[in-house]
Amino acid sequence: MVDFSISNYPIPLTYNDKNNARDSSQINEIFKFQLIAESELHSKTDYIYRDCLKLTQISANYKIMLFRTGKETLAKNRKNAFERLLINSLKEDDNAEWLFIGLPSYAEWEFKYKERKKLPVIIFTFKGPRPDDGKIILDDKSEVWKWN
Repeated sequence: MVDFSISNYPIPLTYNDKNNARDSSQINEIFKFQLIAESELHSKTDYIYRDCLKLTQISANYKIMLFRTGKETLAKNRKNAFERLLINSLKEDDNAEWLFIGLPSYAEWEFKYKERKKLPVIIFTFKGPRPDDGKIILDDKSEVWKWN
């Protein structure tokens, strides 16, 4: 389903009956994901956007998409592509807070040991719901990450 999730109670409580449940006071509460995350560090962009598409279809308060930045020229195109993906697939009642983080691969990071400050890092945020005009614009917060 997703690479990582945090829910409002342990998954076994969704299928244990009241006699076997560890905390029967939570049995009547509807299961809900609080946070879901996908990570795609493959260099093929289709894989990145396919994983992000999963996040648009699952309800959660917080959604995180971790992806590989790739070459700097490719990194600049990620924002527009994620915006298009959200415009075309985000549910209207999705009020989640989104965090997109693009990092170089470990090999890129290791190879540029002395030039890490030049490695691209991308951070975008978005807070649902979808605006009335249907346009989704991600906030670029990339300046908050500085390599040491």
